[in-house]
Amino acid sequence: MSAPSTFPVGRHAPSLRAAVRRRLPLLTLLLCLVVGGALTEWVTNLAEERVEEQRAAAASLFLSGVRARLEGAVGLVETVGEQVANAVRQRPFLTQDDFVTVAAEARKAVPLIRHMALAPDNVVSMVHPLAGNESALGLRYQDVPDQWATLEEARDLARNVLSDPVRLVQGGSAFILRIPIFVRRLPYHPDFPMRYWGVLSVVVEHDALVAVAGLADHALPLDIGWRSEGHFGHPDGIIDGPPEAFGPGAITLPVRIPGGAWTLAARPQAVGAPEAMLVRLVGWSVTALVAALFFVALRAHRQAADLALRDHLTGLPNRRLLLERLEQLVALSDRTGTRFAVFYFDLDGFKPVNDRHGHRAGDQLLIEVGARINGVIRRSDTLARVGGDEFVLVSAETATVAEARLLTGRIRGAIAEPFRIEGDDIRLGTSVGCVIYPTDADSIHALLEEADARMYADKAARSGAAAVTGRHDAGAAA
Repeated sequence: MSAPSTFPVGRHAPSLRAAVRRRLPLLTLLLCLVVGGALTEWVTNLAEERVEEQRAAAASLFLSGVRARLEGAVGLVETVGEQVANAVRQRPFLTQDDFVTVAAEARKAVPLIRHMALAPDNVVSMVHPLAGNESALGLRYQDVPDQWATLEEARDLARNVLSDPVRLVQGGSAFILRIPIFVRRLPYHPDFPMRYWGVLSVVVEHDALVAVAGLADHALPLDIGWRSEGHFGHPDGIIDGPPEAFGPGAITLPVRIPGGAWTLAARPQAVGAPEAMLVRLVGWSVTALVAALFFVALRAHRQAADLALRDHLTGLPNRRLLLERLEQLVALSDRTGTRFAVFYFDLDGFKPVNDRHGHRAGDQLLIEVGARINGVIRRSDTLARVGGDEFVLVSAETATVAEARLLTGRIRGAIAEPFRIEGDDIRLGTSVGCVIYPTDADSIHALLEEADARMYADKAARSGAAAVTGRHDAGAAA
């Protein structure tokens, strides 16, 4: 049996500095990662912004070229279309051969034109070239809603209108320039008003115009979009390209066309910039290295300091850590009026185990005792080994004598189960002294002294009861 232990007197408020010191390695690691990471990301963002500016300038330059080519191509189509329409205005009753002659000249001047269709009273009567377009002859535009809308606008507003891509009755998709033709009721007589004669449709294949604009083949990391701002065509207005091209950060340019407008858009694709990726890689590597070095160094320092607070054999808190825990609970109790219990106990019959099986077996027994007690107490409780076979338990959630008795019974029951040591079943008892703060003592020193005294009183009572039982057993045998 160990002699009563002497504990330092004094009570201090729990130290925030101690709590920070325990977490210093992790806090330092996090601080290094946060500061280094923030600096790395700031420099990386600068590099990315520079790359984005360069890409935006390249996208703007590319769109300017596309717009120039589109407006130039559409302007040529409208110019030659007007030449054909003027021929009709001068001779409203021109023959098929006359129409073929002027239409062929127009297509020769602008190969972009797929075909031309002449529709007096909005019914197609002539088409050039005819081959492949026979199904268009006799077409009544009123019967084709997606074509009739632009034709009706051209007629009512007396202006040329370029439609968005529409499906052709003979197959394929194309832009159609509608040129309304108005003639005088009496030719060459200035006093007679103009009347609507019909329409000339100049058809340009969708793919052909895309190719002329330079949108079909480019190696730039851009999402290119082409959208109509008019009332006709696709419901979302997209003529070509993905909708993402018009998303946040897109660069847009307007394109003037007969009767409306288009919008070109270019949005840099989300591809990594090598310069920014290199900056990020180097920055995070240095940050991780510095953080790791600080963490390892401080953790090693912390572990060395922690060894001073732990029992080297069982790993349980030692006297110093026990006193820190008591200081915290006493301060909390003084502020809130809550109570807590302290149990002081040692093992009965431990010395014979050491004598018979040696210190190695005794050490293993102490480790198992600590494990068993930890198995029956709460996670908020603190179990400390304070020397030899003596232990102290601080239970923050035990506030009454009845609760203390229940906890004492659980601990005694756990220790009473046999321990298997070197093939033998070893049975131990335990003497316990319990006090409740502040009912039984008003300081840490008094608390521990009283618990120690009650433990010895319990041991004496248990020894006396065992002696009486032995005498009775001897008398019965005689």
